[in-house]
Amino acid sequence: MAIDKIPQHRREAISQAVHQAYQDAEIDLDTLKPGIVPLYRLIQSYPISVDEIQDMTAQKVAEFLEVETGQTILIPEDKDCLLAGYLYLQQYQDSLSGCILTEKRPSAAPIFRRRFSAAHELGHYLLHFLPLLEINRRNRTSEPLIVTEGLYNPKQEEAEQDIFNGELSITDGLDTILENLGIDRNLMEAEADCFAGELLIPEKGCYELAKRYQGRFGKKLDVLVGRLAPEFLVSKSAMKQRLIDLNIVGKLPKVLV
Repeated sequence: MAIDKIPQHRREAISQAVHQAYQDAEIDLDTLKPGIVPLYRLIQSYPISVDEIQDMTAQKVAEFLEVETGQTILIPEDKDCLLAGYLYLQQYQDSLSGCILTEKRPSAAPIFRRRFSAAHELGHYLLHFLPLLEINRRNRTSEPLIVTEGLYNPKQEEAEQDIFNGELSITDGLDTILENLGIDRNLMEAEADCFAGELLIPEKGCYELAKRYQGRFGKKLDVLVGRLAPEFLVSKSAMKQRLIDLNIVGKLPKVLV
C-alpha cells in the first residue's frame, strides 16, 4: 500500500513516534546536523540489538536466534530465500527483548537499503508492538508475545524503490491491535515505511540542504533528489517520497540570479 493512503491520524501517530525515538536517544532534532542520522544510536535506545548476517536466509536467521534466545524459531517453508531484513521481538512477563537483522554483504544489500530495512523494523516496534503490549497490560494478558517479520529482497525492477515483501507475524493479538489502531495488515507495512522515511530524513535538515543546493541545482525535483539522497544515505525513491510529502520544493524561497 502506498504511503499516501495512510490516514491523517495515523500520519500524526507516525510523526509522534519519530520524535519519541529521537527523544529517547537524547538527540535534539533542532540542533541535529543535516545529513546522515545516527540510526543505530536511535535503535539502541530500546531493548533491541542490531546484527548482520551474510547471505541471510530464514534458515540462517533461525540458527542465529536459537543461539541468541535458546529457543527454536519457526521459519517459513522457503527457508533458503534471501532476506533483506528480519525483526524478532519477544515479551514474556516483565522481560522484553528484540533483534533487528540485516544482510551483511554490500553487493546484495547496499548500505542505504540496510539502513532503511532497520528503520522500517524499528517503526514496527514503536507503532505496532508497543501499543499491543499496552493493550495486553490493560487486559492483564500474561501469555508470551512474539513478533517476527522477514523482509524479502526486492525484485530487480523494484530494488531502487525500497519495495520489500514482508508481513508482520504476531503470536497473539494481531486482530486486536488492527481493530484498536484502525488499520489493516497492508497499512502496517506502509506505516513502517513512512516511519523509516521520516526517521532517516528529518524535516528541518531536509529543508536546510534543499535550500543550500537550490542555488546551484534549482528547484527541479529529480535533480534535488539525486543530490540529497547521498547526503542522508537513503535511496532516491525514499528521498523523492520525502520531498513530495514535505512539499519542500514548493517551500523553497526564490533565488535571485
